[in-house]
Amino acid sequence: MQLSLIVQVELLVWGQDAPDDIFEEEEGSVYEKRRLTQGQEAHMNELRERLIPAKGAYKLLRKQVGRAVDAARAADERVEVAKKAAGEARDQIDKLYAYYL
Repeated sequence: MQLSLIVQVELLVWGQDAPDDIFEEEEGSVYEKRRLTQGQEAHMNELRERLIPAKGAYKLLRKQVGRAVDAARAADERVEVAKKAAGEARDQIDKLYAYYL
């Protein structure tokens, strides 16, 4: 699970989409579960408890990234509108300047 988690985080860093089930637990066989010692079981339980806030933080971060991307797109559109308006204003100024000379 850790290797796939690292790969998924790297995908996010490089701007790629990661699947929503990135934090889903992989089910092990019953035999593997019985081989855990009490210390290992306690450690696994602690990790599961720490995973819950991590899932929430991950989902919140994805929402924030989505909002940031939307805001960047909207800003880009506003820049294009401003460029067009500036070009039109420059053309009008050129016409007025030519008219009065």
